[in-house]
Amino acid sequence: MTAAGMDAVSILAIDLGTANTRVHLFDVAEGQYRFIASGISQTTADAPYYDIGEGIYQALDRLQAITGRIFLDKDANIILPSQAGGEGVDRLVVTYSCGKTLNVATFGLLGDASLESVNRLASSVPGKVVDSFGINDKRTLDAKIEAILAAKLDLILFAGGSENGASRSVLNIADLISRTMQVMPAGDRPEVVYAGNQAVSQQVKDKLERFTAVHILPNVRPQIDREEVARAEVGVSKLVNQMQSRYINGLDRIGTICNALPEPSTSAAEKIIRFLSATNDPQKGVLAFDIGSRGSSAISGVGGKTHINLFPYGSGAGLDSFLKKVSPERIHPWLSRSIPLEDLRDALYQKTLSPNSIPANGEALDMELAVAKLILREMVREMRIKGTLTARGYDPILVSGSALTRAASPQQILLTLLDGIQPAGITTLILDKHSILQSLGAAGLVQPFLPIQVLESTAFTNLATVVSPVSESRTGKEVLSARLEYSSGKFMDVNVTQGSIITLPLKPGESAKLYLETQHRTRIEADGLTEEYYKVNGGILGVVIDARGRPLEMPGNEKQRDELVAGWMTALGG
Repeated sequence: MTAAGMDAVSILAIDLGTANTRVHLFDVAEGQYRFIASGISQTTADAPYYDIGEGIYQALDRLQAITGRIFLDKDANIILPSQAGGEGVDRLVVTYSCGKTLNVATFGLLGDASLESVNRLASSVPGKVVDSFGINDKRTLDAKIEAILAAKLDLILFAGGSENGASRSVLNIADLISRTMQVMPAGDRPEVVYAGNQAVSQQVKDKLERFTAVHILPNVRPQIDREEVARAEVGVSKLVNQMQSRYINGLDRIGTICNALPEPSTSAAEKIIRFLSATNDPQKGVLAFDIGSRGSSAISGVGGKTHINLFPYGSGAGLDSFLKKVSPERIHPWLSRSIPLEDLRDALYQKTLSPNSIPANGEALDMELAVAKLILREMVREMRIKGTLTARGYDPILVSGSALTRAASPQQILLTLLDGIQPAGITTLILDKHSILQSLGAAGLVQPFLPIQVLESTAFTNLATVVSPVSESRTGKEVLSARLEYSSGKFMDVNVTQGSIITLPLKPGESAKLYLETQHRTRIEADGLTEEYYKVNGGILGVVIDARGRPLEMPGNEKQRDELVAGWMTALGG
């Protein structure tokens, strides 16, 4: 649908990150919504400003300089709605990842019913689920109470029972929460959200509201075979905004002029992944990684069902916690150049002291990319353990984060992703170079056609279509022959050996047929089947066949590593 068939309005999206504040402008161009430009500044939620307003003002000032449009009046207020002279914008949305990381506990009945649903509800909260309690929990009553007390909770999410279904078990859980609240200091008691059987909601409230605030929301599992988390998410978002306003000075102020509730960045991005996974190839999922400064996230979706995975480490303020999990010795082999281990240790230590610093030279950038590789590897590893990855693979995989977008070349970015994610099968790697995915999710609440049209534009960078065969063959043995047939009728043939990377040219916007013939028990897709041909789309690095094997490990010899990496970069055109 073109702009003529809808209410064409300009939309300003503000994303409040831990390190950076970004403002994105979306407007109609040539009958379609497009990403116009963005302004970026340092987030000012912490010292010395302790207010997000200054960072928003600086980012908007830069957006004004880029676009030549006026968004602020003489008092530095956002002009909303737009004026006859073209000043201002028509709609405003806000997402945020700064603020406090909330400690959450979930309570439900069965692990594959209400407890699963309430855990999905918890994924929309900018925090971490420190513990979950169900009716099959084997811990003693005292052990459960001790676990709740030790968790130092900010929020309890409680569900259970279909409508007019289970009641006794729900009330038993309410009694557990009540007993725990009684031994907590009044100032340390978490707020409680109840999203279970509405028939006993008043009884639950009566048991708990003597000790803390209780919020009754729609049942996340109204029937045993039907989940409705989205209705409760709205109420949770309102509550989380109230809680985060205590830590993000200025959030309540900007929230009063928004056209939709401010929401956590991950829950906004999840809306886009949910949509893409419901409309894309049903045989594969959609995956999005974001490496942030303080924390990172991965959102996986298959058939419209999503999982948000939050990780308490990043490339800036979260580097210190990451280094407690992954040592410099493990990062060192993934450098693309020879840097002494002691120099790497010193640089990483300095980065923890100045988390918002940017790489000053190629050596510092190489260290940052090596950290990004290990963060991605750790995220994938933990997702496999949690069971939130599908064996069928993902297409596309979207990635964002300043640690990646600061890379000097597309080849560096692609090699970082291949080494970190180590995808298998056939997938498209897409770079969200402007970090707009979460803004699209928020903007979609006020203009549903906008995300669809922007996703189809050039706002995202298609890095490459990547083919990653899995083989047990030894290095140097031929595992695959490939033919790329262009729309013009011309073609290119290549033979692929184990341990190599090969690039086939295919420009962005072009498509071609890729014929693959596997050898020596080599497989392409997880099910082992190979199509007659695959339709592939071009990227700035074309079509890349990565036959280095899975899992990919680096050799211990430093000289051999240097030669390998140099060869890989050359193969990618670097």
